[in-house]
Amino acid sequence: MYFKKIFTLSILSLFTFNLIAQVPVLVKDINTSGNGNPQKITNVNGILFFVGNTAANGNELWKSDGTEAGTAMVKDINPGTGNPSIGKITGYNGKVYFRAFNPTNGYEIWKSDGTEAGTVILKEFAAGNGNIDPSNIIEFNGSLYFTERSSTAGVNLWKSDGTEAGTVMLQNLYPSGNASNAAYFAVMNNTLYFIASENALFSSDIWKTDGTANGTSLLITMGGQTGELIAMGNKLFFAYAGEGGAGTGKGLYVSDGMPNGTVRVKELDLLNMINFPSNGTSIVHKNELIFTANDGVNGEELWKSDGTEAGTVLLKDIRAGLDNGFDALPFITKGTVNEFYFISADENGNRELWVSDGSTAGTTLLDTPNAGSISPANLYAYNGYLFYKARSSVFATGDELWRTDGTRAGTKMLIDFWQGTSSSSPSNFCGANNTLYFNANNGTVGTELYALAVDASTGVTNSVLKELRVYPNPAKYFVRVAGMEYGVAGKAEVVLFEMYDVNGRMVLSGDLVDGSVDVSRLEAGVYVLRVGDAVARVVVTGD
Repeated sequence: MYFKKIFTLSILSLFTFNLIAQVPVLVKDINTSGNGNPQKITNVNGILFFVGNTAANGNELWKSDGTEAGTAMVKDINPGTGNPSIGKITGYNGKVYFRAFNPTNGYEIWKSDGTEAGTVILKEFAAGNGNIDPSNIIEFNGSLYFTERSSTAGVNLWKSDGTEAGTVMLQNLYPSGNASNAAYFAVMNNTLYFIASENALFSSDIWKTDGTANGTSLLITMGGQTGELIAMGNKLFFAYAGEGGAGTGKGLYVSDGMPNGTVRVKELDLLNMINFPSNGTSIVHKNELIFTANDGVNGEELWKSDGTEAGTVLLKDIRAGLDNGFDALPFITKGTVNEFYFISADENGNRELWVSDGSTAGTTLLDTPNAGSISPANLYAYNGYLFYKARSSVFATGDELWRTDGTRAGTKMLIDFWQGTSSSSPSNFCGANNTLYFNANNGTVGTELYALAVDASTGVTNSVLKELRVYPNPAKYFVRVAGMEYGVAGKAEVVLFEMYDVNGRMVLSGDLVDGSVDVSRLEAGVYVLRVGDAVARVVVTGD
């Protein structure tokens, strides 16, 4: 049986030691007998809401203020170890709203103020365990909007002010129980647009609403599958697979919100945008849509469009000819105002990190498998930097936390959090209060919630730590810092060291005498030795 050592470190206790800038700190060991596995981490007014797992309660709603004491389960919605299948968490008027399930009520829309008593069903759409699937929650013009589908009443569009009485149906979109639920909400020119279908296989309808029943109407019916709606100024983009799934009329479309103003911009194959929209297949950058497409000549490559045929062009042909520069997981994401990032595959199938300013010349390979990171993923921009997980090609590591400022010199692994080839696999990034939160596994306490302080102007506070060379390692009695074996006599400054355990607690500190650190009093385990802005992982064997 697998048991975990329980740590009770508060994130705040490390701020004064100036190490949290480089070492992720455990916020709370949520599941002391396995993986807490925080998912759907969402910042709502500086408080994190997420789905966390425990052996006693399964996956339930949690909240955190970034401290151990302020991290707790909000409510056991599906009592016992049952999974409530919590959907996307959306903040609205200081509360969070989400879809959840329990055997008594079925699928319903819930709301929470962060307390157990204040976590309740917004409105029960069917008595008992009804066949209801409310989803697609979005805030628009001061109200919440979502769709709800049942096998008897079809698909309905709802509007809510956050109260039961103020939760009303705007329109029954399709009375047929065979209709598919709506998806892909987007706001353009004070109008909310979304896609729904009465024939889920080969038909997509684009709807729009101004928030009133009379102002809710069908914009246009497409005779085939469409992708998500993407608003840019007064243009609404979407990808279309073609009539009846046969490809007739396929391509990139743009709409001004009127039926006769919905036209094809260019014939392209846009299967990534249709089938994998959540993987980051398109973004808006400097008044242009950036996306991946296949024109039948260049393979799957990077394109851009200003909404006109002439302005829809190949941005970069990364792999010449019909070879695809992109697979189904391109991970295009925004960076700062001036650049965006994406992941492309080379001729050997290696995934690489690229950066672009939106021009062909300004689209360059940022990190290569033979010089830096391998297989980057989970791109997340925060406070002027891009954070992601990747492996190091210089050091033998698993998937660890990296960051970049958009330059090759500024692209670095922050720390080998789980030393060796094992992966800490950081994911579910969320920024709040100049702190990056994410889940990761350091090899000791399982996959849990971690925090990393991030300065708003410089990214990670202070410089990224350099590698410190030490020997012997593993060590029983002492370790020496290479280059300092003969002491520091005659220097004006005193060289100090700090030793931390795997959860960031300082266990030793003092002067680095003759380049040596006495570790004989430490328990067997893995530690981090810091000298200036350099660190080393030290394994202590103990008695």
